[in-house]
Amino acid sequence: MRLYQRPISVTFHANCCSAATVISALLLVATLILPYLLAYVMGGFWRTDAYALERPRVRFRHEALVEGYLVSGGTGQSFAWSTSTTLNAAAGSLFRSCELRAWSEDD
Repeated sequence: MRLYQRPISVTFHANCCSAATVISALLLVATLILPYLLAYVMGGFWRTDAYALERPRVRFRHEALVEGYLVSGGTGQSFAWSTSTTLNAAAGSLFRSCELRAWSEDD
């Protein structure tokens, strides 16, 4: 037998500027707005231009290859000379001997 019945309702009220509200707002900004802001600042999602500068390694090895073409009287004659003996042998009848002096200067 029930004599009296009353529903129990409990309500909790919080401030608009509570810590939970601030953290929820920060998480919303971090997940929705921050990626777009970062993409705008960095120039987009995909890189359009990429530049790379390379500096070649240059060494003076005291090697030379000389090729020439002489024209006299309407006929042409080719000649070649190199510091490499294999290139001189490959030149065959075009090989001409010469004297070459080389030095390196530092700035």
